[in-house]
Formats: sequence, structure tokens, C-alpha cells
Amino acid sequence: MRRYTNSLQFRLILGFAVILVLVLGSVGVYARTEVTNAVERYEDEVISVREERLQAMITRLLASGRRGPQLEQIIEQAGSLYGIRIAVADEAGTVISQTQVAPEYAIFGDNFQPQGREGVFPKFGRLRESRPLSPKGGQFLPIYDGDIPLGSVAITAAGLDSFVRPEPPAVAIIANVDSFLLWTGLAASVFAIAISMFVSRRTLSPLRSLQYAAERLGAGDLAQRVRVSRNDEIGEMAETFNAMAEGLEQAEAQRRILMADVAHELRTPLANIQGYVEAIRDGVVVANEATIDTLHLQVLHLAHLIEDLRLLALAEAGALPLDPQPASLVDVVSTSADAFRPRADAKRIALTFTGPNSMPATSIDKERIAQVMGNLLENAIRHTPEHGTVSVTVGTTASHAHVSIADTGPGIPDSELDRIFNRFHRLDPSRSRETGGAGLGLTIAKQLVEAHGGSITVNSTEGQGSTFTFELPTDR
Repeated sequence: MRRYTNSLQFRLILGFAVILVLVLGSVGVYARTEVTNAVERYEDEVISVREERLQAMITRLLASGRRGPQLEQIIEQAGSLYGIRIAVADEAGTVISQTQVAPEYAIFGDNFQPQGREGVFPKFGRLRESRPLSPKGGQFLPIYDGDIPLGSVAITAAGLDSFVRPEPPAVAIIANVDSFLLWTGLAASVFAIAISMFVSRRTLSPLRSLQYAAERLGAGDLAQRVRVSRNDEIGEMAETFNAMAEGLEQAEAQRRILMADVAHELRTPLANIQGYVEAIRDGVVVANEATIDTLHLQVLHLAHLIEDLRLLALAEAGALPLDPQPASLVDVVSTSADAFRPRADAKRIALTFTGPNSMPATSIDKERIAQVMGNLLENAIRHTPEHGTVSVTVGTTASHAHVSIADTGPGIPDSELDRIFNRFHRLDPSRSRETGGAGLGLTIAKQLVEAHGGSITVNSTEGQGSTFTFELPTDR
């Protein structure tokens, strides 16, 4: 039993899941980065606006003469509200008001000086261990009423034990975005994997049908077909499978017919030979010269049939040995026509030949082309009545040489034209072997012509005769 992890469906789902994770992860990282940057920009703007407002408020207080406890109360409220430290100095740089400071800090004159630590904070210098709220935070910045200096102010959020800066709401936005991306990604992954399982099952269902049909076909059930219900690659595969199964079924049917025909064709001469031998053994027939000649003819017929079958098998397998040599097709055809002329004369049939005096050389196996001509001429003479005509014509086109054998026989019915080159096919199944042959001549002729890269066709009108034409490529 195949493991599910080795199945195509699992691999499709796994691949889709990996792609989904990569996409969602990339989108999540990008979204979080953008949200974080946006929140940081928002915080910077909020802090900058806050500082400007505080500086404006302190400027108004100093300009109105509000100093001392009133100023200190106001900045203390602002510092507590925003969780920051504010220090205000006068025009001389002396700190006149500030929010509550951490225990290690105290104010001495006009300087911040840490108790118990070395070093002195310089006037208007950056506070030690401070974290500015903005790039200018933590430094004493001068404030003016118009052009009149009023003093300076420093704002920082550094190391104040008594004030803990609350988490800005904007930070919670990032956390919410992270949570949203996480749960949305999980929900999208589950939903997408469920959809991919459904789609992959629907997609692979025809493949399972193909697999089952292929297994049945391999077991010998050549009637197996699959239903084609899709107009895509899988549908094309199903059509290809059906065509293959149809071809195998036809091939099997032809194989059975061939075996039956071969058995039938071989049985008759063997039965004749067996009958004569048994008759001679029983003394019914005398083993004289006439009897031996009859047996010899039956053996020749049997050998000829076996050789035709061997030749046909080699040609259909593409293993027929050829010896192509440049030769004159006119000479080969005219020689074949001359060889059949006595047989035509004996049947009072006019055998004519027409061909050019010269034509381009054709690369052919002369022995095989002569065999093609022999089969076609024998077929034409056999089916042409007395006082009929068999005409042999050779011609050329731009790239091919063609040979036509026309007779004035009874013609071929239209229903038989498609099967005329089939093995063991006879127009009249009741015709005897002596007058009808084994039904392999036209099949062998077709295979030999196609082995030369040519083609063979037939045109026939019932009651007016038939014309067989084969073409061969010429050497240019």
C-alpha cells in the first residue's frame, strides 16, 4: 500500500502550503515593518508636537511673569501627564523650576550635578543617562518672546524612578497588528489547505480513473475506456488513453484474425499434402511422377505463403532489409511487364507499357520493387477478363516517380476500398486459392513501397476497372 506522504495529492498540498507560508510570511513581515515605521513616525510627530506645545506654554508663562510655584505646578502636571522630565532655566542659565527628579539628582546653582557620582553636567549640556524624546530632547533650548530671551527649557524621559513612561497607545497598535496577522494567517492557511485538498481531489479523480483503467487494460481487459469530462490536459490524457486502448483492442482483434487466417491458409496445403501421403501409404494412390508433382506444387505453395508471412512481418516491424541503389525505374518496371506478358497473352489480355525514354535516377531496391510490380500485375491479370487490357504507365513529377497499373476488370466496390490492402482480404471470400491467392499480395506491395518512403493508392469504379498507383521519391 502506497504511503499517503508519497502520493501526488500530498505533494500538491505540501507545495501549496509551503508557497502559502512564504507568501503570508513575506506579507506579514512587510506589513509589520510598514506599520512599525508608520507608528514610529507617528510617535515622533506626537512627541515633536508635544515639545513644541510645552515650549509654547512655558514661553507664555515666562512672558506673563508666572514663575516660582505657579510655574513649577504647571510643569509638574505636564510632566506627570506625559511621563517626562521638564527643567526651566532663566536667562542666566539658572534652573528656576523643574519636575521631581530621581534621588541621585539635585540642583546646585545653575547646574545639574549628580550626587555620589563624578563629573558635572555642563550648562545647557545633555543630561547624563538620558534618553531624548526627540533628536533635540534632553538639551536646554533657548526660548524667546519675539527677540527677547526668556530663558531655556530641557525635556527628557531619562532615568526617573518616580515617573514611569506609560506605554504609548501606538505600541499597542503594533501588537494588535501582529496578533491580527498571526490569526489571519492561520485562518487563511487552514482555509487554503482545505480548498487545496478539495481541488486536488477533484483534479486527481480522473487520474485515479485512468490508473484503474490502465490496470484493467494491463490485465487484458482491452474494452476499458475512461469518461472524458474535462477540456484540459487531463482530458487530453484521457482521450489519448482511449485512443491507445482502441488501438490495442483493434491490434488484438487483428492478431486473432491473423492467427485464424494463417491457420486457415496453412491448413489447406498441409491437408492436401497429408491426404496424398496417407493415400500413398494406404496404396490408394500410386506414388508416380504426377503425384509427386502435385505434392511438390503444394509444398511450393506452402513455402511461398510462409515466405510472404515472414516478409510481411519484417516490413511491418520496420526490420525489412533493403539494398537501395540508384537505378532506372523505367527499366525495372518494363522488365517486370515483359515477365508477365506470356501470362497475359495466354489469357488474351493486352498488356501495354508506356514510359519516358529517360528519367532521374531513383534510389530503390530493384528486387523489392520488382516484387511490388509482380504482385500488382498478378492481381491485375487475375481480375481482368479475356480480351481485357492491363496498362502500365511510368511518369515523374517534381520530386517523385509514379507507376500506375490499370486494368479493365470488374472494379472494386466503394465499401471495400478502405480494406483492400488488409492482410488476407479478398473481394470474394468464396474464391478458391487457385484463383484468388492468399490475400497477401497487395499488403506486401504496400509495405514494400512504404519501406522505400513512398505511398500507394487505388482508384476504382465498379464495372470499369481499377488503377493502382505507387509513388517513390526521386534523387535530385
